[in-house]
Amino acid sequence: MLRIPGSLFLLDINAYKPAGKAVRMEFFTQGKGRLVGRHDIPKQLWSSASSIIHLPPMLVASWRDLLQKRGLLDRAKQPAPENLVGGLTEKESKDHLVWRFTGSSARVSMLMLDPKGKLENISDAFYRTFSGNRVFIADIPAGAGAAILTVLTTLAELRKQERIPRNPLTVVILAGELSQFSRGYANSMLEKVKKDLADQAISIEFHLRPWDALDKFSTSDLVRNMTLFSQDAAARMVVLANFSGFLNSSTNWKKAQAQFEEIFRHSTDEIYSTAIWIEPGKKNVTNETGFFRRVTKWFKDNLQGSLRTEKSQEEMSFARSEAQVKHPLKDHEFRSNLTVLRFDLPSVGAAE
Repeated sequence: MLRIPGSLFLLDINAYKPAGKAVRMEFFTQGKGRLVGRHDIPKQLWSSASSIIHLPPMLVASWRDLLQKRGLLDRAKQPAPENLVGGLTEKESKDHLVWRFTGSSARVSMLMLDPKGKLENISDAFYRTFSGNRVFIADIPAGAGAAILTVLTTLAELRKQERIPRNPLTVVILAGELSQFSRGYANSMLEKVKKDLADQAISIEFHLRPWDALDKFSTSDLVRNMTLFSQDAAARMVVLANFSGFLNSSTNWKKAQAQFEEIFRHSTDEIYSTAIWIEPGKKNVTNETGFFRRVTKWFKDNLQGSLRTEKSQEEMSFARSEAQVKHPLKDHEFRSNLTVLRFDLPSVGAAE
């Protein structure tokens, strides 16, 4: 067993060594401290010549299969309606799956791969968290599972292409989503990728639960499930994605704050815990009165002192990036903009 300096990766050479091949260590060379550098990204995920992100092949296959089975494949090749947002009805959930799934996935791909080197402190959190052992992740709101599916299939592709070690990894997933239709879509795609993930020494246990961000009883139930399913986990991550469209309303944000405070407080423990909040890079998210300004102020005012985070008020800020992404069903690329916040949640009882 070999520990890679400067990272949390443990490399079991016997587990990692492909049949008939010598173990290659050069891709662990860390430029500027990054665990997976730009030149480590395989062509299946990033075209360096054209600077275009490709969504993970396993993800695309599961999404395409679901669209085919639901008779939605041809519709997904058509232009998307303007101002499309998710919702609880079957039509709203279906439209979001058809036209917004790729955009949600692209932001997570960009965050994990960070080909432009703007997000290294955040992208590294994924590789530290999912380096091996038993790991818990809460995906809220999960929608059709774009975030967690992208995380899993990106890790699997990097393992397949020998960019990161293939240490045995068990990922326990709690997906909170109010739309029963979106939960069904996520369940179908997670089942579809299980075998491909297992081929890369990744096993998954997933639990999909209804969750209403404005309801304290629904959130208490979510937190109980977080406690139950994160037992024996070596690391824990909470991913919040694509929430700004719903929470940008001052009324909704005010109602939701108590629920987020409960989730963040629960996520402190004696294990490595991180929360990642991912949103599109829109002006109403990033400007002086935008959504992320409100989120950072809320965190500083209500949680930073009690959680004893290391970052000062001045240091806490969000990161941004952008990239062109190849659409998996159309002969063109689309532009993806990302804004992200990382919260390192300290251990309970950490030293002052």
